[in-house]
Amino acid sequence: MKNDAVIYVTNHPVTPAAIARHLGICAPMVRPTMGDLGCRMLPGGRYDLAELWRRIWGIDRVPRAWLEAMERPLLSIEAVAEMVGVHSATIRRAGNTRSPKWRLPDHCDLGERTRRYLPLHIEAWLRGEPPEDWLKRQYRPSGPLGLRLRGAGNAQFEVPF
Repeated sequence: MKNDAVIYVTNHPVTPAAIARHLGICAPMVRPTMGDLGCRMLPGGRYDLAELWRRIWGIDRVPRAWLEAMERPLLSIEAVAEMVGVHSATIRRAGNTRSPKWRLPDHCDLGERTRRYLPLHIEAWLRGEPPEDWLKRQYRPSGPLGLRLRGAGNAQFEVPF
């Protein structure tokens, strides 16, 4: 399929419950977390999942064919550790230090104890392949001071949208 024939998702409104499942957080934490990320509530009490992906991962255009894969819940440290077969402390340390031995994909810290990885990034990493071109960061992620984005460099820019 030619690249110009690909249909991209530019917005994807979902309920707060869907956001809670995607981020792996409890329902009462959705509103404060989304506010901290700079994602505004849409009419009808929904949030734009595509805006969340732009804010956290710097991914601007998700091909419609990959929408279901992108909607899957983000992976916790424990889930990544189980996939690799190591203790969760090993993954946390490797992510904290950006260890060249591990070369973990980018992660986002939603709080002091809440770190999440994008499943498609982890799956490509486990195969030893680079992620799909559309999964590569198009913009620097933006976020408030409480959101630490590892692997994105020190500078944080506003996402142009």
